[in-house]
Amino acid sequence: MKLIYLLVILPLLVHSSAYAQVIEATATYTHDSQFKRKEYSSNISQKFYLNEKQSHSLAVNLQSGYSDVERTSNDTSIIQVWDNLDYISQKSGGLNLTLDLFKRYGFSIGQNRGFSQINSDTTQSFGLYAWFLKETIQIAVNQSRTNSKQIAIDTIDRDAFRVITPTSIDGISRNINILALLSTTTIGETSFTEIKRSDRPIAKLYTLGGKQYFTAINGALHSKISLYENLGEIQPLTLQGQTIAQSIDTQWLQRVSDKYIVSVGYRAYFEDESPRAENADDVSRASDTIYGRLTFRNYENVWSHPATEYYAFGTNYKNSDGVRATSWGLGLRIN
Repeated sequence: MKLIYLLVILPLLVHSSAYAQVIEATATYTHDSQFKRKEYSSNISQKFYLNEKQSHSLAVNLQSGYSDVERTSNDTSIIQVWDNLDYISQKSGGLNLTLDLFKRYGFSIGQNRGFSQINSDTTQSFGLYAWFLKETIQIAVNQSRTNSKQIAIDTIDRDAFRVITPTSIDGISRNINILALLSTTTIGETSFTEIKRSDRPIAKLYTLGGKQYFTAINGALHSKISLYENLGEIQPLTLQGQTIAQSIDTQWLQRVSDKYIVSVGYRAYFEDESPRAENADDVSRASDTIYGRLTFRNYENVWSHPATEYYAFGTNYKNSDGVRATSWGLGLRIN
């Protein structure tokens, strides 16, 4: 019913004289060995052109989300985090503004907030981007600040250390992203992110990816690798030790007719955790994720033309700790 409400009411809320408009809504169901989750989200974007040549524009993006989560695990650590609750409701919303000048330069600002019975998060973000070398290289820098409120946990972790998690956590994230149009069919992208949190040492994330389009078969390959490092002194404020993680993500997209696209992807994740106690053993974890999507566009032949899209998607996840999860959902995007 919530998805039906979103699909009916959103077009009425966004009626305006904007030149470009996108409405999107999704519904997702996820089930694993610890939780059952029903999630609904909506996204409204409108672009207002500020001059007759349409070289300047202001994009307004509104986001909202709602999810019902049921705890199915009797793990004592999860019960403590959930404050002995069996069921929580999570709500989120956000507003982002992006100003584009001459179709080459721009900046964005935004604020997002999420909350439930056991936690809340507030994030403010700011970003700049510019195109160089005849609009073949884009450099973007972004910064965000987050404050999280949560229930304090007082427990003895597996290192035999007493850990008391804080009720308030402040964080700041800085990112630089470089995108290169290497040819008419090849895109390269790399980024670096630094994350500072009041309860953790500084974390660093490096990514490298690319997209290769194969026009002869109407297909594309998207791939990305990443390295995450969270090293340094671990205070008795968190249950996670020093961490190094790597991931590989690859996806194939195939146009199978004038109106359908099928995509299938695989993600492998590897993590090594070093506990704070010197005599404790390191812990290695791994996970596999397979995901896919089927998209139908109500417009023939020209895929660059704005058109209404209907899509179905699914994910299957498993990790070395024995957790298994499946999710599936439906979505609608109106251009």
